[in-house]
Amino acid sequence: MTIAPGIFETNMTAAMNEAAKAKIIKDAIFPERMGKATEYAQLACHIFENGMLSGEVIRIDGASRLGKL
Repeated sequence: MTIAPGIFETNMTAAMNEAAKAKIIKDAIFPERMGKATEYAQLACHIFENGMLSGEVIRIDGASRLGKL
């Protein structure tokens, strides 16, 4: 099992100004915000608890895709 995260709130993103944050999350479809550490942790716990999951890559990224950088 693999978790493929998008942009999450971290100490690094907390230091960014609002314009930079808006630029990063503009492509997020839903929810229109950065992910939270608790949401990542909840998914990790669910993977351990659910015996039916195997060999998958689970995206947790607000349906956003990084364009050409």
